[in-house]
Amino acid sequence: MSTPLQPTASYAAIVGATIVAFRERRGLQQGSLAQAIGVSQSTVSRIERGAISISIEQLAAIAGELGTTPGELVVTADRSVEQARQRGMRVVYGRRTTALTEGEVVVGAAAVLLLVAAALAGRK
Repeated sequence: MSTPLQPTASYAAIVGATIVAFRERRGLQQGSLAQAIGVSQSTVSRIERGAISISIEQLAAIAGELGTTPGELVVTADRSVEQARQRGMRVVYGRRTTALTEGEVVVGAAAVLLLVAAALAGRK
């Protein structure tokens, strides 16, 4: 008997997707945001994909460029986490150094962006 699949996303990916949503609302390109906060475009790309963790300083700089606060970015990400859990998704925190456990399947960026969009729509 096979184990049912459990969609899984990292908290870093959810925070990254939140940054994407706010950036797109402001009409900013990755390169423009990167230049404004003093990092490369590839660094912003990796942050937005959740491939690297973000520092508090980077979060504050990004929030300032997006016309919001670090707290608002985190609150929106946390709303997305709650919506993910309500939909049966597992959210992992920190660096994963082990392979997925049986039944886990990593959720792609598009699905995470949908959760963030739903969280943003719910705050209006």
